[in-house]
Amino acid sequence: MSLLQSSLIPYLLPSSPRYRCLDRFSISSEEEDDEGLVSFWSIVEPLLHRETSSLDHVIDNIDTIITTRLGSCPELGSFSTLRDLLSSRVNFLTETWPKLATVALDLPKYFPNGELPVLTPEKSLGLSRGAVACLVVHQFLCTMNAPFNRESYYDFSIWYGPEQPHPKAAEMYLTALCHYLESLPSSSNLLENSLLLEEVTYKLHQGHLDFNETKSLTNFDVQFVQEYDSSTLRQDVQGPNSAVVISANKLVGFGKSATQEEIYVGVTPESCPAVLFTPTLTDDTVLVISGARSTLHVMGQRRNISWTRLPIPDGQKSYSEWASGWKGGTMLFMDALELDMAIDTSGDLADLKPHNLERDLRKAFVGFSSLSFRTILTGPWGCGAFGGDPAVKATILWMAASLAGVPTLKILLDPSHCEIGEKLQSFIQAARAMTTGQLKALLNHVPRSRRKGEILDWLIDQIGK
Repeated sequence: MSLLQSSLIPYLLPSSPRYRCLDRFSISSEEEDDEGLVSFWSIVEPLLHRETSSLDHVIDNIDTIITTRLGSCPELGSFSTLRDLLSSRVNFLTETWPKLATVALDLPKYFPNGELPVLTPEKSLGLSRGAVACLVVHQFLCTMNAPFNRESYYDFSIWYGPEQPHPKAAEMYLTALCHYLESLPSSSNLLENSLLLEEVTYKLHQGHLDFNETKSLTNFDVQFVQEYDSSTLRQDVQGPNSAVVISANKLVGFGKSATQEEIYVGVTPESCPAVLFTPTLTDDTVLVISGARSTLHVMGQRRNISWTRLPIPDGQKSYSEWASGWKGGTMLFMDALELDMAIDTSGDLADLKPHNLERDLRKAFVGFSSLSFRTILTGPWGCGAFGGDPAVKATILWMAASLAGVPTLKILLDPSHCEIGEKLQSFIQAARAMTTGQLKALLNHVPRSRRKGEILDWLIDQIGK
């Protein structure tokens, strides 16, 4: 079966009668079929109804779920990071776990057909916060099966074990998750408000670029920050009809380290279900998530991270206070080319190859035209781990925003990009009166032998002639 054919098959949830497995521990009361299988849900339900008087019982439930689903036992100590964190949550056993169990058991009520549609272009998936919470809880319980396009990184078990490449990041993501789970209203309260079907939306946008050479350049602001932080996830920071660019991978989602994408998704639990039903991004698609809310304010990236808890409304209050008193913004997942300083045999900088320029310009345009945005916030997209040149990528983003009709593009730069930022300001001032066609022609004439960091000087010099 091709990847395209697979992507059209709905994602089976644990409550689907078609989601079947061996009853390895004789938990189910369901009669086995001709292949000796029972529905997975007939095993999950009894586990969630079990009395849990200790953290060991909770861990044992998750262990049993994983072993049943995968057919092999997790390694000894596989839950040490999870256990350490949960043991520090004073009310987890008495308040949080009983709530999570009941929310998880409501899965068939939120999704009666036991499946989720895989995203296709222009057909968004809008879910109530209750439905999203139910999916997040099941990712915590590890009941979800692997999506068609990935074998791992679809539930939170990646953070549970002791062998973490970035232990501080795993602690951060589990802390963000616990804050979210603890804040949830009761199962009945979530269900009662489940008709609010588009509190969180996930949209796969597809498009193509017809380059207009006569478009005026939009407003482009350079903003210097002391360090990168996750405040741009919040709606009050973004502003109305705005979005933050996520420097995504083709397989969007969370991970074990602390790149921008991993941080932004990892501390925003309501964005995490997207990994279950989002296909691999192609050169003409982007993912847009609106309404998902972060639980931590994170400062820094990679090994230099710290965080504080955001003031999340208490779920024991009214649903309206919980839902409306804590607003999420819009996340725009755009995967830049993974250039990683690659050069061809001629020594040309990969950023300047015409097909690379065209590809990233198309990608950025598709992202910026996915909704009627007023402002786009971005860091140095496509640079850093992706290996792109900041001058080339900034110019591409400026053209894309102008072609998409976005009034304001704002790039945030930390002290490590201070020199580039000052030159970028000079370039913007010099080029402001140009058209997109003129800017593209200028970029296309950059000598291919130029190295990273040399492009801005050349651009400014050429405009001044």
